[in-house]
Amino acid sequence: MSDETELPVLSYASVILKLLQGPLYDDDIKLWALLLDNTGAVQEWFARIGLRLMLVTEEGLAYLTQPGGEEDTLPRLVKRAPLGYDATVLAVILRDALEEFDLTNTDSRDLFITARDLQARLAPYTEGRFDEARAWKQFERSLGHMVKLGFLRETASPDPGDQGRKVYQVMRILKVKLGAAQLDDLKTRLATYRPGGA
Repeated sequence: MSDETELPVLSYASVILKLLQGPLYDDDIKLWALLLDNTGAVQEWFARIGLRLMLVTEEGLAYLTQPGGEEDTLPRLVKRAPLGYDATVLAVILRDALEEFDLTNTDSRDLFITARDLQARLAPYTEGRFDEARAWKQFERSLGHMVKLGFLRETASPDPGDQGRKVYQVMRILKVKLGAAQLDDLKTRLATYRPGGA
C-alpha cells in the first residue's frame, strides 16, 4: 500500500490533455472557455515541459509547438516528416480553398468540401501520371494523410444536397501551419513538377 499523497487534478487538465492530442478549436465551447480563463496557467504548464501554446483567436484555434533546434536535448513530441508530392499538392489546394472561402464568406469560418470537388481541383497536377483507378487510390491515401495530420476532418455535410457523398471540413490549423509566403513558395516549386510546367 502506497502512502503517497494523491495530488489534486488541475481544473484545466482537460484543456492540457486535448492540446496534447491536437489543436483545440473554439467550436468546443466548454474547453475553449476553460482555455481562455486559464491561458496563463496553461502556457506555464507547457513551458515547463518545453512546449509553447499558440493561441490564434482570429482563427478560433489553439495548438502546441515545440521550439528548439538540433542542440535541444528534449525528445520531440511529434516527429517531423516531409509530405510526399501528392499530399503537398493536396495541402496547397486545401490552403487555396480556405483563402478563397475567407475572401467570399463572412458568415462562417467552416469550409466543407466533397472528395469529388477535391479530386477535380487535383486533376491538373496528376493528369498523365497514373491511370484513373490508380490516381483515385493515391488521392484517397493523400486524403487519409491530411485527416491524420489534422488538416481535414471527415464529417456530415451541412448541405442536404451532399448527402451520400464524402464530405470534409478543412481545418483552420492548415492556414496557420502553411502561411501565405510558404504557400507561394510551394506553388512556385510545384509548377516545375507539374505536367507541362504550367
